[in-house]
Amino acid sequence: MGRDFKAPPKDDYRAWQHLRRLYKVGIAFHSCGCGGPGLVPATAEELVSHLTQQLSGYVEQLRYWLIRSAPITKIEHEADKKENWHQNWGLQKDDKGRVDAPAALAYWQGRVQQLEHHIAEVKRQLPTPAR
Repeated sequence: MGRDFKAPPKDDYRAWQHLRRLYKVGIAFHSCGCGGPGLVPATAEELVSHLTQQLSGYVEQLRYWLIRSAPITKIEHEADKKENWHQNWGLQKDDKGRVDAPAALAYWQGRVQQLEHHIAEVKRQLPTPAR
């Protein structure tokens, strides 16, 4: 756990169970120290909502890479870098600074699948409503 972590009381089973959920999906209370750990969902329901919002962003990235027409000329590559830097940020690039589209597509497919798995796992742990 990161330096922003504050442990709940030892005997608070539900709080520790929720912390396990958060940790499993990558929320581990890490920050740069400037603004705290960011959003930390307080309940399993809030966690599902947060992950679902994150999933919509991942799906948007995946759609971009599915319909993207790759630049061919040097001028198109330069324009693509300026216009789509936010789509290319953090992705592996070749020696000329170009993103490999199939690798980007595979990356976002993997991220979407991973997040869908986390959402399903957290939903399985939610209490079923009484009838």
